[in-house]
Amino acid sequence: MGEGRIETTTQNGEAAMVVMRPRRYDFLVHAAERGHVWKAALERLEAGDTGRDAWEVVRELADDFGVTL
Repeated sequence: MGEGRIETTTQNGEAAMVVMRPRRYDFLVHAAERGHVWKAALERLEAGDTGRDAWEVVRELADDFGVTL
């Protein structure tokens, strides 16, 4: 199996099993998770949530990780 290829095994003409490299699987899982995060964020914005100041979030993250800005 080549890098990034996904192989599908069928049974009675329908997909029965998918085989892929773990790295590809991890990428797909993380992409799906990010999609849910973006969807939730867009729904909050549409409902009127104005969000948070980006620099406030960056400063919080820097503090959490012990980074000096």
